[in-house]
Amino acid sequence: MANLFNKYIYETYKSIIGIGDSGTSGLGANPQALTDGEGNHLPIEVSETEVNLTAPTTVPNLFIEGYGEVIDENGYWTGEGGGGGGGGTSGTSGTSGLTGTSGTSGVNGTSGTSGTSGRNGFAGLNGSNGSSGTDGAAGTSGTSGLDGSQNLYIEDVQAIVTTNPNYAADYGPLADNVINIGAPSRVMFMPEGVVDAIALGTYAACFSESIYLGKFGQAAPGSVVIGINSYSADYQQMNNNIVGNRSGVNVGGNNNVYGSDDEVYGNNDGSGNNNILGNGNTLGGQYINIIGSGMSVYGQYVNILGSNQVSGDYTVAIGTENQILGDDAIVIGRSNLSTNGAMIIGNNITANTPNTLSINLLQSQDTVAKDFADDTAAAAGNIPVGGFYHTNGTVKIRIS
Repeated sequence: MANLFNKYIYETYKSIIGIGDSGTSGLGANPQALTDGEGNHLPIEVSETEVNLTAPTTVPNLFIEGYGEVIDENGYWTGEGGGGGGGGTSGTSGTSGLTGTSGTSGVNGTSGTSGTSGRNGFAGLNGSNGSSGTDGAAGTSGTSGLDGSQNLYIEDVQAIVTTNPNYAADYGPLADNVINIGAPSRVMFMPEGVVDAIALGTYAACFSESIYLGKFGQAAPGSVVIGINSYSADYQQMNNNIVGNRSGVNVGGNNNVYGSDDEVYGNNDGSGNNNILGNGNTLGGQYINIIGSGMSVYGQYVNILGSNQVSGDYTVAIGTENQILGDDAIVIGRSNLSTNGAMIIGNNITANTPNTLSINLLQSQDTVAKDFADDTAAAAGNIPVGGFYHTNGTVKIRIS
């Protein structure tokens, strides 16, 4: 098989063999000619069940199944009747084209004229050999390679790899292990210099100990950003991880964002520690954990699962279309509104009494069996102080 490693398509396509005039027909029931990369027919036809040679063929040794040898290893006929004439000598191959950075191959030499076959006799004499083919014309020279300035530029393999060295050199002192690939990508300025940074993509930028992979974005120190138009704002917003498109950390550090179209605004003191899994969320504060999409959340120590809107600290929201305004609230359900720290379990409930649970309905599975005459009997029936029981259907609370 030809060695195609490190070759351009325009150098090799002529030598690619296809089936049929288009080169893409595939095997069929009827024989089709093999063709080279320019659509020229080869003297071979193939189908799912047979192979045809459409030109004279010379072999040094031939056996026929069920009959035996008919041509020996010296090319002499050993079967019944006179032997055929020897095949003409193959033409010499064309001289290879001069090697440029990527020169084209030389034109193949023309095949030698086939020798005439000897007459059949009782022990016929071998036919004379055909004359040798003429040499092929020399191939044309390869085209010149691209100018070196357009290819990968390496200033110092321990420091910078870039397609545009100016973008690396003009943005502050560089130390070690900085990789910058892309045009125009850059390693951002830091007063103490930049180390251990990788910026890979178009208009990609990063600070020390950070990685940016994508387009139109940047990674703050200690951050990893993968996506398009995603960013960790500047070198004071550290240790953020972002995977997704159009997501960003504007203020705060130690944030994790996995999704697209998410925005994080930590506290002004740079604190964050927020986690987002979902799309289209806006988050402001610290120690906020949300799983879901389309939420606006502001506060601290907030945990949300679903799609809810929260403004308050130390809150929990589980469900969809819930709204919390205030601190210390817990809402589980759908389309509820909690203010002043009210707690809700259910749907379409509005509550504003602090430290109070509001529900749609309450059903106790075993209250019917807890029928006691008074608190003394209830205590004997293991009802705790503050627990519910009833006397003939009248609900009571044990108080002593």
